[in-house]
Amino acid sequence: MKPFSKFFTVLLTACMLFAAASPVFGANVNSQKSEEPAKKEESFLKYSQEEMLSHLGGVWKGSFHTRTAPGKYAEDEAQMSFIASSGNPRLFLVIDSYEANYLTPAWRIEDSELVFSFNDSYWSAMATLHFSDENTLAGTYAQYGEEFELQFEKLSSKPTDYSSQPQFIFEDEEYSVWRERLTKYPDFDPGSEKDFGTIPFTYELWRWDKSFPLVRDYGMADAIRGKSDVDQMIALLNLVCDNFRHDGSYGIPEGEDAAGLSAQTVINLCRQNGGIECRGLSIILSEMLRNSGIPAKPIMCIPSTDPCEECHVVVHAYSESLGQWIMLDPTYRLVLKDETGRYVDLPTLRRSLVSGAKLVANSNAGHNRMPFYMDFYRAYMTKNTFRFSCLTDFSYGSEGSENNQAQMLVPKGYPVPYAGSRPERVTTNAAAFWAPPQN
Repeated sequence: MKPFSKFFTVLLTACMLFAAASPVFGANVNSQKSEEPAKKEESFLKYSQEEMLSHLGGVWKGSFHTRTAPGKYAEDEAQMSFIASSGNPRLFLVIDSYEANYLTPAWRIEDSELVFSFNDSYWSAMATLHFSDENTLAGTYAQYGEEFELQFEKLSSKPTDYSSQPQFIFEDEEYSVWRERLTKYPDFDPGSEKDFGTIPFTYELWRWDKSFPLVRDYGMADAIRGKSDVDQMIALLNLVCDNFRHDGSYGIPEGEDAAGLSAQTVINLCRQNGGIECRGLSIILSEMLRNSGIPAKPIMCIPSTDPCEECHVVVHAYSESLGQWIMLDPTYRLVLKDETGRYVDLPTLRRSLVSGAKLVANSNAGHNRMPFYMDFYRAYMTKNTFRFSCLTDFSYGSEGSENNQAQMLVPKGYPVPYAGSRPERVTTNAAAFWAPPQN
């Protein structure tokens, strides 16, 4: 819910396999030459592998021409830092938009060119660079089936070594610390009548009379017409992400100022500020879903620290056709599936983060239309799925009501801080907290 870091570091690092008659490779690359993005002119400087390593040493500045939507692009500034040690040469890439300190994709030097790739699956990108002069690397950058010119200029002959930095840091702590805390408390109580019994969640649906501007101005009726409930969820997720930008520096009213809070209130704030935090996006999407007849609610995903510096809010929407909750994350335009193709809810996400099970993202996922990086999201949600909180009543305008009781689900055995004076009603009863809507 705080702003994400504006600058993120992407590390391309690997041990090199080097021989005089062989190309130089990064980790996890076989010896077969990869297909090149485009046929290149032969008007660039030719160097041996040893000379390439020597000339690459230093810091280079450029930018990637990144697609943010069909026909729309942004310049994503980047720096490369190449450590030209013949025993262990390393390449680091720092990209403005990346929500990670580094990653370790494949790279190699071959035929007087530096070739590297980054990102996962659908978002995979490949760069091919050669020396046009001693201080300029030029070539191509291919992503989403498109290809663009790419150029880096040398800033310094002294490279920066990022290898001592952890891959992900949240609230000044490494990912490994957050993972250790999550795996220490992997389970919730299955639920019993003795533990608060049921939780009286309510969902007010089809209130187009209360939110007609929301329906009229954003084409909700056209977006959901003739679709299944799951396809409606995805259509409305895209509608929200197409129209509203995430910006964690702009929150929504709290306390008395939040009385009568609705999606329209949040939209007005978003338009005024040019963006809104994750909770605001989740309020907008939840109300659109409920107005389409789908029970939905924002759920706060909270780390183990209390108080915490930053958490995350997503949407849980219930599919009658599938008989399950589905997690939708409007900050990342994201809906997940497991390796069997089943849609993922929050309990499944948490179990997958504990066990390391595979998760598959939709092909158009990404923060503010930038490419999606699954390793970052897994690390980020490892921090944020320790416990969960949501309100009880999801009637129109009830989001800010002081009488709307918050419910908090905590893992079994977790010593809840300030247990006797918390504003939330605390439970370990997972069955009650994740119960399907009652007719």
